[in-house]
Amino acid sequence: MDESILEIIKPIKQTYNFQREKIVKLSPVVGTVLKLNQAGTITITSSVLSDTIYLPESYLYAECSLVVNEGALEAAAVIGNDVNITLENNFFPRCFDQMTLSIGSTQFESIDNPGEGDTLLKYVIMDKQYAETYGINEGWIPDQNSNAVPTDTAITEANILNVNNGYLKRRRYFNNQSNNKKFSIMFKLRPLFGLTDYRAVLKGVSLKLDLLRKINNEDIFYGAAETSARLRFEKLEWHLPILTPSLEKEVVLNKLLQKHDSFKVAYLKRKVLTTPIDSASIDWDMGTISNNPRMIIVGFKDNTIRSSFQNNNHLYVSKRGNTFIREIRLDLNSTHFPNDEFLQIDPVQFLNSEIYDHYASAARLYGNTPQLDPVDFKNLAHIFVFDLTSQPEDIRKAGIKVILRVRMSASMNLTAYALILEDGISEINILRNSVTEII
Repeated sequence: MDESILEIIKPIKQTYNFQREKIVKLSPVVGTVLKLNQAGTITITSSVLSDTIYLPESYLYAECSLVVNEGALEAAAVIGNDVNITLENNFFPRCFDQMTLSIGSTQFESIDNPGEGDTLLKYVIMDKQYAETYGINEGWIPDQNSNAVPTDTAITEANILNVNNGYLKRRRYFNNQSNNKKFSIMFKLRPLFGLTDYRAVLKGVSLKLDLLRKINNEDIFYGAAETSARLRFEKLEWHLPILTPSLEKEVVLNKLLQKHDSFKVAYLKRKVLTTPIDSASIDWDMGTISNNPRMIIVGFKDNTIRSSFQNNNHLYVSKRGNTFIREIRLDLNSTHFPNDEFLQIDPVQFLNSEIYDHYASAARLYGNTPQLDPVDFKNLAHIFVFDLTSQPEDIRKAGIKVILRVRMSASMNLTAYALILEDGISEINILRNSVTEII
C-alpha cells in the first residue's frame, strides 16, 4: 500500500490558468456565403490578432436539411425518417474538392479530396468509442455488417437492423422527423489538418479557411431504388475556441511572444493523391518527397459502380466478383514495405489477415481499439496501411521516391486514393503574420 496515505496534512494546490473559454462564431465573408449550395470557394477568416486561439478544438458548424427537389415545393418536400434514403458516412468533407488553411496571406496547407483523406485517416487514428459515440456528432457513422439497405418501401427498423445498423443510425439522425426540418453537425478540423497536431495556442496571427464547394448529391446519398435527395447547407460557420488566460499566465505568454517573434511547429503533413487504374497491374509513382513519410494509407474504389443515389460510394474495395487485388507492396527508394516480397492477398477466400493486422497495428500506434472488425474491414473498408516509422537513416539524402506496386488477378477498373503523412516543420512569424515551410 502506498505510504503517502499516512501524510494527513497535504499542501492544497489549486490552479486557475484560464479565466474564460468562449467560442467565436465566424461566418463566410461577404460574396462567398452564396456558395453554400453552389460550386465555388467559401472563405472564412479570423483576423483579431489579440485572440488566443486553440485550433485543435475548432470545428465547422453546419446546419443542413435534406430535400427531395428544388423550387417552390422544397419546403414541403423535406425527407422524413420513413423515406429509405439518407446521407453516407462522413458526407461533410466530401462536399468539397479542396480545403485550404492559411496563416495571414500565406497558405499553410491545402488538402485535395478532403473527404477521402479524412475518411482514411479517421479509420486509423480515431478509436472505436469515437465511432460509436461523439463521432456521430461530426457525421461519422460508418456502415456496419453490410453496405446494403432494404429496397422495399415498407421498411421497418427490425429488417434494417439486421442489414446495416450504421445506415439506420444515419437515417435516424439526418432525416427530418415531424416539424424538425434541419439537423446540425460539428466537423472538427482535427485530424484532417496537420496544424492541429500542434497542441498549443496561437496568438498574434490571422487565420483563413478556404473551402472549395462541389455539388455531388449522387456521391453522398444512397438508398432504395427510385429515391433521390439533395443536401442543403442552411448555415455554415467556423467556430474557434478563444481562451482568456489568467493574468499570471497571460503575462508569461506575452513575454514569450515579445522575446520570440517567430517559432517553429512540428507536425505531420497531410497529402492526398489519386490515380485511375484500368489494368491488372500498376506501379503508381507518387513522386519524390524530401521529408520522411511516417504512414501511407491507401484505399481503392470501384469505378464500375457509377455514382448514383442507389449506390454506396463510400466503400473501399479489394475485389469485384471473383477478380481481386492479389499483391501489394510500397517502395521507398530501394526499401520495401511491409517486406521485401509482395504482400499476398485473396479477399475472395478471406485470406487477408495480414492486411487487417497492419491496419489494427497502426490503430494501436495511436492507442486505439480498431474501429473495424475483420468482417467489416473486408466488406466495407478494405484499406491498406503502411507503417513507415522504421526507415534507414540515410533514406532521404537524395529524396525519397515513393512507388506503390499493385497486382490484380485480372484487369480491374478502380480509382486509388493515398493519404501520405510526412514530417513537417514550419515557422510562424508573428511580426509578418505569415508562415514559412522549413521542411
